Amino acid sequence: MRIFFLVLLLAAASLLEGSVVKIKKNRRIPSVSLCRVFRSLVACVISNIFIVFSFSKMMAMLSFTAFFISLQIGAFMLLFYSIDLAKLSINKKKVALFFVSLIIIDGFSFGMNLFTHHYFSVYETSFFGTSFYHFTGTRWYVIHLCQVYSMLLFCSGCLLRSAIKSPSPYKDPYIVSIFIIIMVLLLNVFSKLIHAPLDFSIYLYGLFAFPFYYLPYVRTPKKLIEKSFCKFVNSMESGYILFDNTNRCIFVNEMIKQFFNTDEEKVLSCPALRPYLCERNSHGGETADFFNRTDYTDHFEVEIKHEVRTFRISFHKNLDAKNRYIGCHFTVLDVTEEIERIKNEHNLAIHDKLTGLFNHDYFCELVAAKIKEEPQTQYCIVVTDIVNFKLINDLFGTDFGDIILKRCANELRKIDIPEKIYGRLHNDHFVIFMPRENFDVRLILDGFSKTFEFLNKFAYSLVCHIGIYDVIDTTLPVSVMCDRAFLALSKIHSNYSQRFAFYTDSLRSEVVKIQELMNELPLALKNGELEMYLQPQISNEGNLLGAEALVRWNHRKKGFISPGDFIQTIEQISMISDVDIFVWESACKKLAEWKKMGMGDTYISVNISPKDFYIVDVYEIFMSLVKKYDVEPRNLNLEITETAIIQDFEHNMKVIRKLRKSGFAVEIDDFGSGYSSLNMLKDVDVDVLKIDMAFLRKSENDEKSRKILAKIIYLAKELGLKVVTEGVESQDQVKFLTGIGCDIFQGFFFSRPISAAEFEEKYFKKVE
Repeated sequence: MRIFFLVLLLAAASLLEGSVVKIKKNRRIPSVSLCRVFRSLVACVISNIFIVFSFSKMMAMLSFTAFFISLQIGAFMLLFYSIDLAKLSINKKKVALFFVSLIIIDGFSFGMNLFTHHYFSVYETSFFGTSFYHFTGTRWYVIHLCQVYSMLLFCSGCLLRSAIKSPSPYKDPYIVSIFIIIMVLLLNVFSKLIHAPLDFSIYLYGLFAFPFYYLPYVRTPKKLIEKSFCKFVNSMESGYILFDNTNRCIFVNEMIKQFFNTDEEKVLSCPALRPYLCERNSHGGETADFFNRTDYTDHFEVEIKHEVRTFRISFHKNLDAKNRYIGCHFTVLDVTEEIERIKNEHNLAIHDKLTGLFNHDYFCELVAAKIKEEPQTQYCIVVTDIVNFKLINDLFGTDFGDIILKRCANELRKIDIPEKIYGRLHNDHFVIFMPRENFDVRLILDGFSKTFEFLNKFAYSLVCHIGIYDVIDTTLPVSVMCDRAFLALSKIHSNYSQRFAFYTDSLRSEVVKIQELMNELPLALKNGELEMYLQPQISNEGNLLGAEALVRWNHRKKGFISPGDFIQTIEQISMISDVDIFVWESACKKLAEWKKMGMGDTYISVNISPKDFYIVDVYEIFMSLVKKYDVEPRNLNLEITETAIIQDFEHNMKVIRKLRKSGFAVEIDDFGSGYSSLNMLKDVDVDVLKIDMAFLRKSENDEKSRKILAKIIYLAKELGLKVVTEGVESQDQVKFLTGIGCDIFQGFFFSRPISAAEFEEKYFKKVE
């Protein structure tokens, strides 16, 4: 019998000690207070082992004394753990002082009991044929029981309070703990009534591990995780279907119900999901043995259509640690908007945002594929250019310009050319690819003419030019083919009588020649091949006032290169600023020399290109140059075209005002060649008006030109501006211009542009 009791007691001790080990490994548990509870209960169990194996009264007395004290300490530890668990706002120090005082007094009494037997005494009894020592308590022993029972009742009260206040996932550990405490008390009373050799409630101590460790720190968190996961799954934007290992649907979230208007009971019968959740058996019926298919392994993904929506279904097998099948789940995501977004993004990626035509890259891709598919067919590429379209944007605004471009795109779609591919390259340039046999230049030009008809009410008209490249070399990139069509356009850029042009190899040779010159320009600047030329400006009294600085290129191999052969090109490729800065510095250097020669009143006018305002800091460069060469800003006139001012009026005018404030004289160059000259005069702060030579050219309307010129000079005088007229080629012109008030003349009548050395020889020697 002793062995039987020993096994039960050792089992209880093992459960308690095992719980202590697990608690110490789990840092989330309040390990110190809980371990103290379990360790004190282990002491109770061990003291009972000694009671069972006591063979003398003294040993039994000591064992019972140890049991009663350890039981009292265990109740005390349980009391404080319950206070912490219930989070009671009481003064624990006062409670501890009270009960510790009682425990010390009680412990002292138990010590004295070994000699006085005033608490309890032991006697030998028989239980199922085995002799054991049992104790009998005195009236004083009731004090000990009251202390222990009061602490257990206090614990039960704390746990009951927590059970009442806690939400459902947290109630179980408190309720079970209260139940075990009650069972311990009942078994304790029962053991005394039957005079058992030891307290049977001891065997419940091991079960304390269940409510105090497993329930709150293992089972409850798992239940909480399950509830939270369930809530999370129900709040997901994707659907979720869960099957157990018998392939029975046990859960569907709210999104599945919304997607397919179904629930877990009907999920297998959902028409949209049935092909993926079921297979037909040999009898023609549907069965859910899909889950055992091996061709999908543990995962597959598929898109399905249901009504007007698209869903992406992902299947996953769930396996345990030993790779055994424990179920599976499906996730169902509504990808309708995603697919629509991808479709829209793709559409934006291949179409021009403004017109809806194919953009440059996709046009090239389509054309390359078409040529590869039918390489034997003869094709051509047509590129369009709306002449002076920039004026529309400047006059009426970019919104109005966009309307015209959209109308052009619509007409392009309507043009009846079979097998055409069309797109917008950039700005006002459209492109069409077609079989050569379907090319009809009149259809294209007429289509654009219809677009421009509505401009008649604005008293404005536009003209479309087209450049054509016959695709001969199919190995060329499509972008290069378009470039060749653009080259054809360049031939008729300023020709209003010719509306279309074809690309030729000779045209390409011209471009290559110009490109070669541009490649050599940096070296030409470095080697001094560029030279500043001067064209004199003469007063109406015949005196030299200054000169305009121009640039000439004396190539080391090719000799003299006309400015017309390279100036326009270097403006297009943004190298004009390098050349302009060279001229500016050459002018300042020459003014410094003239200052030393005593010719400090003579000025030099230099040109500022429209692109200079964007590429370099114009103001800083001029200020640094006059400082470097110690020349007066008033001797350096700055010529700016109307185009340069208009392109970014606010910014450029800010720079011009700063230059004038610093002492530079600013001239409007080629006045009268632009479309808004008179409108500009009210807003532009300048010193000199330089009239375009076009007014002096012979024409059928000479009389009108002279009247306009006279009025312009009169207007300039009224505004306090000096007037320079360029392009003067005869004495009659000088006489006429003098008569209408022109101050300064420039032209071949006085001198062609000449080198600085020739200029000094011709004009400064006379002064000497």
